[in-house]
Amino acid sequence: MPSISIIARKLLGVDSSLSFVDWLILLWLYSNPSDSGKRSLTSLQKALRRIPDFHKPDGSFAFKDSQLEQIILSSLKKLKERGFVKVFSSQEGYTVIELTGEGTNFLGSNVSDSDKNFLREYGMLK
Repeated sequence: MPSISIIARKLLGVDSSLSFVDWLILLWLYSNPSDSGKRSLTSLQKALRRIPDFHKPDGSFAFKDSQLEQIILSSLKKLKERGFVKVFSSQEGYTVIELTGEGTNFLGSNVSDSDKNFLREYGMLK
């Protein structure tokens, strides 16, 4: 996951309306698809917990679980409005996220070939 944060930081200037978290989510969905192409909110939370930028100098995580969830949900709302992701929720509170064709095309045209190769080398892009 730290490699995705490096690439996300590089992409911040591509679209000023997308935040660091937005890029992290898009890159994670793009480079870590499940067999069905969908990922759960829980697995996204676990992945973002591994981002060094979200840790205090002592190594502890900088956010409470509820804060992280709100950050992610806010980002997903924006990405959904842009047509980059689909968000599915069940009555039990289980949330599933899917990168749309538009989101895939957006990333495909904005992530450099060298960054795609980097993701492939580290096993995050199949």
